[in-house]
Amino acid sequence: MTRPPIPVVQLRYGALENTDLGEPVLREVADAPDVSTAQAVLRWHLDHGFVVIPQPVTPERIRANVAVAGFSLTAEEVGRIAALAAP
Repeated sequence: MTRPPIPVVQLRYGALENTDLGEPVLREVADAPDVSTAQAVLRWHLDHGFVVIPQPVTPERIRANVAVAGFSLTAEEVGRIAALAAP
């Protein structure tokens, strides 16, 4: 009997670690939907199929993390963020 393949999900714990949230590209991308740069980065991770486990320490940040479900990034914005990691 052949079993179906088990899906592999990439996990991002502390997805904002080592991220320069003051990066001009991130600020520009976040301005369009009027969200924080942290929210834009979390949305980018979700758009790439990553399971993100943020580490909020206040109720305000928990609400901000949940609000990530309420907006989307354009293909151009996703590409601009991805280009930040390019060598």
